[in-house]
Amino acid sequence: MARERTSARNAPRLEVALRAELISADPARAPLPVTTRDLGPGGALCESATPTVAGANLSFSLEIPAGSRGGVEKLALPALVIRVEGTGPYIIAIQFHRPPTRIVELLKRYLWRLSRETGR
Repeated sequence: MARERTSARNAPRLEVALRAELISADPARAPLPVTTRDLGPGGALCESATPTVAGANLSFSLEIPAGSRGGVEKLALPALVIRVEGTGPYIIAIQFHRPPTRIVELLKRYLWRLSRETGR
């Protein structure tokens, strides 16, 4: 179920659980699996069994349904870890950092479709 959340962010986020990964620029580090709690064009709040470091620059990678043509769109957005909370599961707040406009537009369209489908 999706629900819109608002705060002092530039754009609202939608409560949605999607599998994603936080990928380090260091190829020796394995991708960190996360599940989104909420997602918006400016960032996400995620949950993970493993912590990461606040201040880390990572790539946020996820697949979203491609809409009417079927299939999925794989998105990768540069992200900054804003904070990490908890002792397991860990709550990881990320902010997208200068994401490509095309990727942001794909994400916005997905969130718009999701909000229409769920009535939120």
